[in-house]
Amino acid sequence: MGRQVAPPSPWQREAPRRAPSPALEGRLVVDVAVVGAGLAGSSAALHLAREHPGARIALLEARTVGDGATGRSTGVIGPGVGSGILGLRSRWGDARATAMFSATMDAVDLTLKLVQNESIECHLEHTSQVVAARTQLHARKLRRQAAAFADLGFDVPYLGADELADIVGADCYLAGIRYSQVATVDPYLLCVGVAERAVAAGVQLFEHTPVHRVANGPGTVLQSPAGRVHARHVVLANDGWPTGARQVDRSVVPIDTHVVRTAPLPPALLESLGWRSRAAVIDSRTFFHYYRLTHDDRIVFGGGPVAYRGGRRDRDASAQRVYRRLERELVEVFPALAGLPITDRWYGTTGSTLDRMPMVGQVSGERDVWFSGAWCGHGLALSTASGARIADTLDPTASTPAAQATEFAWQRGRGPWLPGGPLRPLGLGAYVLGLDGVDRAGLFAERALRRRRR
Repeated sequence: MGRQVAPPSPWQREAPRRAPSPALEGRLVVDVAVVGAGLAGSSAALHLAREHPGARIALLEARTVGDGATGRSTGVIGPGVGSGILGLRSRWGDARATAMFSATMDAVDLTLKLVQNESIECHLEHTSQVVAARTQLHARKLRRQAAAFADLGFDVPYLGADELADIVGADCYLAGIRYSQVATVDPYLLCVGVAERAVAAGVQLFEHTPVHRVANGPGTVLQSPAGRVHARHVVLANDGWPTGARQVDRSVVPIDTHVVRTAPLPPALLESLGWRSRAAVIDSRTFFHYYRLTHDDRIVFGGGPVAYRGGRRDRDASAQRVYRRLERELVEVFPALAGLPITDRWYGTTGSTLDRMPMVGQVSGERDVWFSGAWCGHGLALSTASGARIADTLDPTASTPAAQATEFAWQRGRGPWLPGGPLRPLGLGAYVLGLDGVDRAGLFAERALRRRRR
């Protein structure tokens, strides 16, 4: 699957050089072929190799390990799935909402234990994460979220403006909620570390090996430029990139998300911000910003309006507009950072779905083909955990499909369908503009209200 790839992130540029793996040449027969060596694919390969010693497993990557969304993320490992606890509770009921949020907390635990047990050096830092509101409307919604969490037995407290300012230092927020089970990492180093452990466990890794599925029956054939893979099972872990499986490609939307990174903050400047907790922060708007401190005291600041990858010809021009907006918002949050250099700007393509839920499971209508992706903003923990889930469910040496597990909403073979052809970019573009307009109007109204109160 050919693809236009964004420029590398600083995580990728600054990482120690690693020896490349060869491209696939000739014919290869395996029990499982995993397509995509991001965190989802690398985790699936590692867990399959550990759970099923002796199984023949190949990990195929179109470019290099961690080159996709994983290596371009902001590196926050936290709980959550879908559109939030209120949406989960309303749609699925208390029991399933509790099970789903608990599963995301388990995913965080699994990821952190994997880093510790495998001794992966990725600048892991245990911290917390705050969801913060800049309008009274969103503050009321966060209070309802905190009440819902309490009803379901989770400790996710509501924070007033003063408590929030003590945690994050910024005084632009009115309220928030706080997740305590969170960590930050260098996401590229994490992905490379998982892939290296997979290779050590016996997985065959092939880089610069773009593939497409050309036949499916009793076994699947994957064709690459110089080779062919015959696999009993296939795990498609390429997130927002086309898979060739119609049920997936009609359900998953490829979107570009954007990030900027500052120069290291001098100790006195960092101290002046009052951000002593080093908590990661998410704005509560639809097109929110999110930010964190790195191990060397830079601020990674991402978010803004997403761009539908298939709807713009000039991705770099659209990215520049989002970067300028992110840089303005960074100074709105922390006015003391005006003049601090922005050293890095990057974007990456990830997958999303209409209902904001991931997809992990056998592809509907496809024998022995799995998909793992569409993380909708919760990728690091959920993608890592999906590897363990696939390994628990898929039997690499079985000649019949594995049983489909359905405990969670994202254990599924397809999501809500979206129109194809020219309607998709037009419809999604209008949808994004509308949601962004609502965000802007909310902030404008809040600022007007504050001026009248003065």
